[in-house]
Amino acid sequence: MESLQRSSIVLGTGVEFEKNENLFIIRTGVEYEIEFGNHWDIAPTIFYDHRSNNFGTWSVGLGIGKRF
Repeated sequence: MESLQRSSIVLGTGVEFEKNENLFIIRTGVEYEIEFGNHWDIAPTIFYDHRSNNFGTWSVGLGIGKRF
């Protein structure tokens, strides 16, 4: 079984729509993909979202994928 590993740096912008106001967001993060046999992969991620009202949040995730 051969495994492939690669990392990605994420940087992007967006808008969060809320009832009282819409917030401009800047997202930064890192994702690390580890590919296993039979086209399966797992990808731990960590992101930081900075909102326009100086409020930020951290997100930690784990993705599981299958290529077809």
